[in-house]
Amino acid sequence: MIAPQPQLATDPRQIRARFAGYCAETGLRIHAGEWIVFHPLTNDVYCAYSRAYKQFENAKYYALTT
Repeated sequence: MIAPQPQLATDPRQIRARFAGYCAETGLRIHAGEWIVFHPLTNDVYCAYSRAYKQFENAKYYALTT
């Protein structure tokens, strides 16, 4: 089993949205409870249809398989 890497406070993270908002990349509406990628340095949120979200998912999956 691979030990998880420590996460810095400035690293992007995947969380559930607590409030409604809009995706920084696509402009699509984000509803409370949806999975999003949050970037704390810029306070941007990305929906599941954005390229940033998909890149984050791929990087996370790749880290688990190596």
